Amino acid sequence: EVTARILSHTGNELKRLQGSMVFELAPVAASKDCAVSGVLGEPPFLGRIPVYLGDDECDEEAFRRVNALGGLSVRVGAPPR
Repeated sequence: EVTARILSHTGNELKRLQGSMVFELAPVAASKDCAVSGVLGEPPFLGRIPVYLGDDECDEEAFRRVNALGGLSVRVGAPPR
């Protein structure tokens, strides 16, 4: 309910991502796979092998990006339903 009220005041600027035990608010244009790529493009991470740990559905896009880059992705917690 709280996130719905916040979103109603932001127009189309934010989106709600549902996590395991949390709701995340993020800019509409943002994604975790783009964040991974952005971090890996900057020192000291440039040229390194990515490792990503996540616990919910919102992390799946980052897992795909990390795997495509030859890295290691680890789902922690309960398996997806």
